[in-house]
Parts: sequence; C-alpha cells; structure tokens
Amino acid sequence: MQKVLLVGLGGAIGAMLRYLLYLATAKFYQHAFITTFIINLTGCFIMGIVMTLIFREGMF
Repeated sequence: MQKVLLVGLGGAIGAMLRYLLYLATAKFYQHAFITTFIINLTGCFIMGIVMTLIFREGMF
C-alpha cells in the first residue's frame, strides 16, 4: 500500500510540475507542439536522472 501512495504522490507532483512548465514555456512559444515537446523532453531528462540516482543507491 505504501508503494501505491508513493506512486500517486509522484504522479501528482509530476502533473503539477508539468503544468507549471507549460505556463512558463507558453509565454515564449505560441505553438502547442513546441511547448509539449519541451515539457516531455524536460520530463524525460529529469526522470532519467532520478532513476539513475535511485538505482545507484540500491533502493530498488
């Protein structure tokens, strides 16, 4: 049950960060494709860093 709550918390935090990043990039880029691409690229980069740190520490 604890893992389910952690996944839910991570999803909620991720959704809020994606929305905030959307608001920041929408000011500079008017095309939805570019803002979506930037958001997805940033999310993948951050997830890669986090997963590397988690596996390096042996948490999973």
